[in-house]
Amino acid sequence: MDTSMEIARDIASKSPTAVRKAKRALNTVETMGLKDGYRFEQNLTVEMTRHEDSKEAMRAFMEKRTPKFSDEIS
Repeated sequence: MDTSMEIARDIASKSPTAVRKAKRALNTVETMGLKDGYRFEQNLTVEMTRHEDSKEAMRAFMEKRTPKFSDEIS
């Protein structure tokens, strides 16, 4: 139980938008061929790089602080 709570806390500390997109990618690509799945995942990655949470994560990393993510759906 301790390990599962640790994993849950780690996931909860991430960008809600990034977690949603990752879950969508995992649930979608399992039924696709390799090439189509890769393209689908790459499109979500590009979408995420344009999201404010991605910019916040980079700023926080450079400033050596914990990121403050929004919960806006893009």
